[in-house]
Amino acid sequence: DCTIANMQKQSFPKRRTRQTSRPLKLVHSDICGPINPPMDTGGCYAINFIDDYTRYTRVYIMANKSEAPGALKLYIQQTKPVSGDTLQCLRTDNAGKYYSAGIEFFLQDRSIRHE
Repeated sequence: DCTIANMQKQSFPKRRTRQTSRPLKLVHSDICGPINPPMDTGGCYAINFIDDYTRYTRVYIMANKSEAPGALKLYIQQTKPVSGDTLQCLRTDNAGKYYSAGIEFFLQDRSIRHE
């Protein structure tokens, strides 16, 4: 239709609006894989952690999805000394790989909200 052809598109925002006011207040995470062919290290999966405020990204290579809780613990241990802040909220896609009794207890014990 002519009306659709004449419609103006909205442009993308020039700047990204932050949802947070400081580092580690919100971290997004996802697991991707299996990666085929496997990496030289033998890893078939990758887990990423992206800080919402700084957009700093860290990626860990894993052989199995079951290594995700260990990668999360390592991420928390490695980021606290650098930033001085502690993780407050972890946002994932709610897939089962993050939901285990051990990891939920680990997050609750450190007052980290899981979305």
